[in-house]
Amino acid sequence: MLGGWASASDTGKALYTSTTAYCKPPGPIYVSTLALRFNRSSDTIDFDLSIASTKNDARLHVDMGIFVYGRKFVDMSVDLCSIASGALCPIPAYNFTGSGKVAIPDNIASKIPGIAFTVPDIEALALLRLTDTKTNEDAGCLQVSLANTMTVDLPAVAWGTGAFALAATVASMLTTIWTDSISALQWRVVDIITTMQMIPFTSMLTLIVPHVFHRFSLRLAWVVGLLRVGPVQQSIKSTRLATDSNDLDLMFGALSQAEYSRLSNFYPAAILNTNQTAKLGNLGLDFSALLGGNSSSLARRTLYAPNTGPGGEMAPGSQRSNVIWAVQMDRFSQTGAFYYTESLDISPYSALLTILVTWLWVVCVVLAVALLLVPVIWLTHRIHFSGALYRWYMQWLRPMLLRVMLIAAPPLVTLALFQFVHSTGWVSHFIAAVTCAFLLGVWLWKYAEMALSVRNQGPSALYMKKSSPWDSHSYAMRFGSLAHPYRRRFWWFGLVMGLCVFLRACFVAIPQKHDYALRQSIGLLVVDVLLFLVWVICHPGRDKKENMVQIVLCIFRIIAWALCIVLTTESNIWGIPRAVLGFVLMAVWAIAIVCLFLLFLWEIGTTLISRRQRWSHRYGEREKQHYHDDTSSTHSDASDSSSDSSSYDESSTSLLASNATHTTPGVRTAAPIRLVDPVV
Repeated sequence: MLGGWASASDTGKALYTSTTAYCKPPGPIYVSTLALRFNRSSDTIDFDLSIASTKNDARLHVDMGIFVYGRKFVDMSVDLCSIASGALCPIPAYNFTGSGKVAIPDNIASKIPGIAFTVPDIEALALLRLTDTKTNEDAGCLQVSLANTMTVDLPAVAWGTGAFALAATVASMLTTIWTDSISALQWRVVDIITTMQMIPFTSMLTLIVPHVFHRFSLRLAWVVGLLRVGPVQQSIKSTRLATDSNDLDLMFGALSQAEYSRLSNFYPAAILNTNQTAKLGNLGLDFSALLGGNSSSLARRTLYAPNTGPGGEMAPGSQRSNVIWAVQMDRFSQTGAFYYTESLDISPYSALLTILVTWLWVVCVVLAVALLLVPVIWLTHRIHFSGALYRWYMQWLRPMLLRVMLIAAPPLVTLALFQFVHSTGWVSHFIAAVTCAFLLGVWLWKYAEMALSVRNQGPSALYMKKSSPWDSHSYAMRFGSLAHPYRRRFWWFGLVMGLCVFLRACFVAIPQKHDYALRQSIGLLVVDVLLFLVWVICHPGRDKKENMVQIVLCIFRIIAWALCIVLTTESNIWGIPRAVLGFVLMAVWAIAIVCLFLLFLWEIGTTLISRRQRWSHRYGEREKQHYHDDTSSTHSDASDSSSDSSSYDESSTSLLASNATHTTPGVRTAAPIRLVDPVV
């Protein structure tokens, strides 16, 4: 993910206009097409220009500023009458079209920094203000977003992270089925996917997010469930429209990109740092000689074009038109979660319903896999169907569904809170309330079951260390899966992790539509610093490795939130340093995922090779020896022990661990079934 930036369109180095928009309502000059492309290899500019004027003999003066990463780099003025042998002056009251290729002199081309062609997803904006030199009135204002051919928005990012998440899911399923395994792979998928989810959440802060990080985060939208399926989106939108919810205040596609480009480039230079001068001035350009002998393709039309209206103005709806009508919005009204979802062509007000549908699909897949495997268990292990169904639910389906809930909870809670605060329409509010109530109810129900188990038999009853992994009626099997990643005295620590999920959701979702990034980042930083201290001081993890994993993940989150603080408008860092910070932020999350991948490979190896990762070796031998000591002192034989094994106690646990016969309701006499979710 960090190396080998791929070309988005061309293999050659080039700069081109990605979006062109009006930055204020147009005056007598209508620009319907403005496309530029500078080719580094040939030092030429390809351009396509269409202008319509409703005013006779308009003589225009252009003031142009180029902003890069929030800094003003170029400031120049051009009189159109002084270039191209006067071909652009005056502009008469009919359609004017010009296109062609212009060679750029070496002394001008050399002033364009080489970094502009190699930095992926560059942030650059050219602002052109047209002034009528005769009346000194504004004739128009255009903003042009510039891009190069390099990007981090690569399909390989989505495919790579998706394959990793799928492999972790399969490993979780298999180690849960494998009764004798006490591997952390059973719940490692939760750490992996929730860490990936931090990338979209970071992009949902009301930061002026570096464009390179934003493009990178869009490739991980799937991990929170933001998948755009056309029919589903249409159905959600129809439901919302029928319940007083609309998208009239939203922007999508090129319009959203144009507004955000203005915010990220023009706003810092023109509003926050008005006293700064252009870094490169006017580049020393002599436009009077720039197009000297290259104006053959600038011939003005002597007849009205088919797409012009009365007076020669450009009629709307031209297929060649690429200039959008950008209406000025509040500065930060379309940042954060709004800009992120709009970039995916998903309405922010449809986001919760979208991810809810996605996670319901995931639940259906888990249920389908479980139902398909029940007959296999029934036939393979000679279990009555009712017994097979019960055992399969307890040993595999129940813990897997709980892990799906742990993974789905962060995006569901985040966007549910977002719907409460920012959306319109009672359906969105109702579904958000039901979603939060359901998650909270399941969470409290499961921990209430665990609390009752602890009250009856102590916290050890929730762990396989004191329970046979072949007893489907033990507390460890029935209620313990949420407690297994933690030590016995911290069996409740999942509630602390759930509280952190809720607090992060509050800081991400509620402060939107304003420049609240500093408050969001500080809040997130405080949450993870406190969680880091708890892990360091209390060591709630089941072993040293688990504690270390969680501490390292906390460190990555702390670094990321600290970088977000540096990227806020209060820090006022722009220009090339801001571009570097965007790459560092992306690298922090990418390295975290790489570390989890290496840990995943290590745990696969230890699960298959290390005997300490198996219950029968780590605890079964000790229980087996304890059983032999008891039977030798009482002179009981194996058949008596077999008949006593129907009652669950420590000696019967030892007998099951030594592969003796065990009788449970719905199960015929057979060898022990190794299909449980055992954990230390």
